[in-house]
Amino acid sequence: MLKELEEEYKNCLQTQKVTERAKNITHEVLEKLRSALDQTMMKAWGKYVSPNLTDQQSKRARVYFPIAVDLKSFRSILERGFMTDLDKIHGKLYDLLLNRQPFSSEENQWLDFLTKIAAEGKHVRLTPQKRIETPRIKVSKPGGGSVAWNPPSVRFGSGGR
Repeated sequence: MLKELEEEYKNCLQTQKVTERAKNITHEVLEKLRSALDQTMMKAWGKYVSPNLTDQQSKRARVYFPIAVDLKSFRSILERGFMTDLDKIHGKLYDLLLNRQPFSSEENQWLDFLTKIAAEGKHVRLTPQKRIETPRIKVSKPGGGSVAWNPPSVRFGSGGR
């Protein structure tokens, strides 16, 4: 699917138009990413949390990979899955989930974007991009060492003044 998306994006770059197909494939990829996170969380929940719950609690639990903007929201998401004491049941899992939150690190901001964009559904707003390629020449010598330059920016001559 990623190969298909890459090919469609190349086509869109050339035509400077974002196709419906590009929007649909983008949406599918984002949905699958989100789904993979949720499925992983469901497996962890089934292994570590569910055995500590009553049958009624297990049936009522809404389990998703938590992606939250702050600690309060994070705890609220855990509560929906009857995981309020996850830090006591399985501290490593709790720490892993907490440390992967957008509010825990700038590196994790992509999760917030994923959630928002995937929630928008097929109304993904893609903007045509302009690709600018700069030719480069690279000369390497065996055993190491190389030099690279942009041909229009370099002029070779006799070196005399």
